Amino acid sequence: MEIILDLDDFSPVRHGFGYIKKLKEHYPDLKVTMFTPALDEAVLEKKIDQKRLDKWVELVKDCSWIEIAVHGFLHVKGEMDCSYKEAMNIISSCEKVLHKMGLPHKKIWKSPYWITSDDAYRALRDMGYVVAVDTNQDLPKIEGLKMYVYDKSTHEYLTDCKLDRVKYHGHIGGDFYNDISLTIDQLTSMPEDATFLTISEYIKKYGVITGKE
Repeated sequence: MEIILDLDDFSPVRHGFGYIKKLKEHYPDLKVTMFTPALDEAVLEKKIDQKRLDKWVELVKDCSWIEIAVHGFLHVKGEMDCSYKEAMNIISSCEKVLHKMGLPHKKIWKSPYWITSDDAYRALRDMGYVVAVDTNQDLPKIEGLKMYVYDKSTHEYLTDCKLDRVKYHGHIGGDFYNDISLTIDQLTSMPEDATFLTISEYIKKYGVITGKE
């Protein structure tokens, strides 16, 4: 079985990183795509200092098995329910902040709370992003938009899963039913001989869903 694991809300103040390290010990070949807001609210409000932020960035960069994807600017609900121009500004700001932090990232995007206007989808398309879309929503009908859609949530066990390939989605922290702290049993139900891919590796190997008007 091939598994493409992604987790939302990765940041220097989320408390799920220890679980990921333990999961890596259990699955030495583990790879995971972390959807990461460009600017955590705690950083903006100076609740954590630059030294702690720099240490977190270096810790992430040392983990070659972690892929960073973009999860909005401030992870504010509805921030991408906006005009084309506003979306372009948000996307550019995300890239500038992540570059300044020295945190390499892929051009893979997930809007906070999955909320994205059609104009924002067009901006993401024009900026060259693949957009992760909720499997519970209708696919946006945007010409040329490249999309990635997960199969299963991490609150579901894979023990009896018959799929050859699973796109497995959860959260690194927060009050969610598929938070890693609540689903570690399910995550350790992944087959011991699983092959892990990041989302970018999956896209390179299998392609994307492309939107049509």
